[in-house]
Amino acid sequence: MSGATPSANLEVQLPDGMKLWSDGAKNRAGTGGLIGATRAEDSIACGLASRLANTLLDAMRNARGK
Repeated sequence: MSGATPSANLEVQLPDGMKLWSDGAKNRAGTGGLIGATRAEDSIACGLASRLANTLLDAMRNARGK
């Protein structure tokens, strides 16, 4: 799809398939990802992955009450 906003989704499951957490991220204008990436695609992918990883870490901290 041309012109679509790049996005990523992450889901965390236990081995038995029970879903523990899920979230998604979209690449917003001006947040292309990591500075210094050699290709725009790398920068976008890294930025989305970083945003999702940080959101998961925050959810884990909140679940532990820290």
